[in-house]
Amino acid sequence: MPVATWTPTVRLWVSNFHWSVVLVLGAVAIQALEVYAFELPKHRRLVRDAPEFAMRVAGLSHFVVALFFLLTGSRARGGAAWARLGALSLGGAGVCVAFAWLGGSANPLCLAGFYVIFMAHAFRDEGFFHREHLASTATSHSDSNRLWLQTIAVAVLATIVVPVYVYVAFAASDPAGNAWLAAFPIKAGEREMSMIRALLPGSWSATEIFAMFGLPFALVAAAAAIPVATTGPAWRAHMPLLKVLALSTALVVLGGLVGGVPLRLVILMHFVAWFRFTTARLQRAERLRPAGVTMSVTAWLRGTVHGFRVLHLGVAAVFLALIAVNHYLVSAPPLHSLAAHVPNSVALFFGAAAFFYWTIAHVALSVPLPARRRSA
Repeated sequence: MPVATWTPTVRLWVSNFHWSVVLVLGAVAIQALEVYAFELPKHRRLVRDAPEFAMRVAGLSHFVVALFFLLTGSRARGGAAWARLGALSLGGAGVCVAFAWLGGSANPLCLAGFYVIFMAHAFRDEGFFHREHLASTATSHSDSNRLWLQTIAVAVLATIVVPVYVYVAFAASDPAGNAWLAAFPIKAGEREMSMIRALLPGSWSATEIFAMFGLPFALVAAAAAIPVATTGPAWRAHMPLLKVLALSTALVVLGGLVGGVPLRLVILMHFVAWFRFTTARLQRAERLRPAGVTMSVTAWLRGTVHGFRVLHLGVAAVFLALIAVNHYLVSAPPLHSLAAHVPNSVALFFGAAAFFYWTIAHVALSVPLPARRRSA
């Protein structure tokens, strides 16, 4: 299909993919310098996994900027709004504690749940981008098909990912299991495998695990497809959204088969998408703003392209510098040492393992707040 015929929704997704690859290549360049120019051993390298490093730095910046927009927006004013934010914060903290107690990313079931929840968050935003594109082209978008398509996408993703991740962890711990599972990129710690086998006693087949962990999601997808099918051709206005949801789902599924690169890339794309989409919205708003308007610092950071870029890129630069300085000058073990070391506070809070918890907190706080009513 010619690029010129792509809809804005598809064009934005493809462009976000390209820019995400560029960011990963930037991390690859740092990694190449460490390996070939400085000849650092693996334990001394800042970038051990280029997609993960790019995703983490961009994600930390995204989380801070999102929190800034949340706390300085009109929907965070008033006692009721702060009470709701407190409840969401406690809920997110509870999920983080449960995630850690169950083994975190070492538990395939937790990992599958993490990806499904994050992609539900990302799919909701893809629907928002698509709705804005429809509004800009004066196309009707008042129907509920958009929400149903997002539900179908999340359910289909869960139908595939959850039972596969559970089966790999369950069967890999079985001495009589399939030998090919040893090469599967999904890994589980011994404690986590024991927990899953305790959850599923006996010798469960792949069919039984799918029926237990996949069929409920498949039924949700089928139920969500009914209202879409009964609206006739009206849902076709959302075909571009369906395409990008399918592409994102394919990346997540591919990541479960070949390793973490596609998974990290699709998460990075979410951060890139919000940066580029917000920049485009601010550019349109600036064209309508009268010249010479005096703005506060907060309004400049929130409401102008230059301010938003300074905020977002500046926070990313701060995190990059903080992580790099801490790694090279503060917490790194001696060059000749291969001994494991206890991470300091910077490595602990902004390392690869911490990214899961910051993401969970971000998703929890991103639950939309109700619009604040204007006083009469």
